[in-house]
Amino acid sequence: MPELKGIVKFDSEASMFCAYSFDKKALEKFAISFKNTCEDESTITDLFSRAELD
Repeated sequence: MPELKGIVKFDSEASMFCAYSFDKKALEKFAISFKNTCEDESTITDLFSRAELD
């Protein structure tokens, strides 16, 4: 969701995923899209297969 870059920010740690924003609508849009992506097995499998570990 490149349109939310700089609007929704992340502050995650090893055991926690955190997204935050002052723009409530943008955060809601991200949260719904993130949930839908996590529930789509083929999409999430593809994303994890391309992830680069730190």
